[in-house]
Amino acid sequence: MQKKDSFPVRTRFSEISPLLARIVFACIIGLTVYGILYGDFAGSDLLASGGGEDLRCYRRIVERVQEGQGYYEAAYQELKRLYPIQSMFNWRLPYLAWAMGQAPHLLTAQVLGIVLSLLSIGLWFDLSRDALGFPAAAAGSLLLLGAPIYGFSSDVFLAHEFWAGTLITLSLFAYAKGWRWAAIGFGIVGLMIRELVLPYAALMLFISFREKKIREAALWSVGILLFAAAMAVHYMHVRAYVDGGAVGVNSWIAFGGWKFVLATCSVHPYFFLLPPWLTAVLVPLALMGLLGWTGPLGSRVGATVLIYMVLFLFVGQSFNRYWGALYVNLLPLGLLFAPAAIGDLFRSARKTA
Repeated sequence: MQKKDSFPVRTRFSEISPLLARIVFACIIGLTVYGILYGDFAGSDLLASGGGEDLRCYRRIVERVQEGQGYYEAAYQELKRLYPIQSMFNWRLPYLAWAMGQAPHLLTAQVLGIVLSLLSIGLWFDLSRDALGFPAAAAGSLLLLGAPIYGFSSDVFLAHEFWAGTLITLSLFAYAKGWRWAAIGFGIVGLMIRELVLPYAALMLFISFREKKIREAALWSVGILLFAAAMAVHYMHVRAYVDGGAVGVNSWIAFGGWKFVLATCSVHPYFFLLPPWLTAVLVPLALMGLLGWTGPLGSRVGATVLIYMVLFLFVGQSFNRYWGALYVNLLPLGLLFAPAAIGDLFRSARKTA
């Protein structure tokens, strides 16, 4: 696609009806007020949140794999200390731990994570500098620094969500560059690392079908089918370590609502450093900016963030806030487009019916 196609001048709110514009304004104000009054931002640092103990567990699993132990035996020995091993989704797919276990040193994996996250920023800058100008492209690059910042942390690169979120970002920007095979590859690799990438893969499949890009849709379908097969094999391995083979799934349906969504947003290193009230204001503004951003890239980025926000309204316990790493690196980018979105929304709201 042409770079200019990724950054149309007009936003999605420029043509909506006055009634719909006023409803959107009311929703944004309502979410902001609710977030200020009831937002839960305590312990939102990815290292201090529910992910902290997980990261230490993953490190021990990888260290066992480096020593020559099989992944499932290593995971069994470590998981049984902390988590119900009967729950299928407490066992991560083996590929990330196996790949790290083959590396000469964990630092190799950390450097790769940093390089991939910086590559996504390079793709963004290349896509945006001509269409938006250098200042806006540079500002967007700064807004995308969340993943690299976490990449430099001592343990965060061990998190499956860090890799999955980085690969989702890469997939989106690679698509905008016209690298379709790479975009699909990044997305499917992310799916093989963390099953929570499935909503993203399903969304890309849906968009491909809607845009009548049959080859793209077929490739996404094949990737999802491969993931389903991998999950079936994974299930059989997990079952071998559970007494009686009774593998189940914990209930992740918690109806945490906007409070939990804000908690997942605040794992971003920018947001957890801000005063809670300011995070509660900026998140709806960023979301509005992304939803107003049109074009193939904007539509995909906005839909990706939206689908995870909607999912997390219903799914995820309070200690799962670190799941936000899947999408939150993209969220601040919406602040670039928020002024134009607000302007168009205001003009649409002022029109007479």
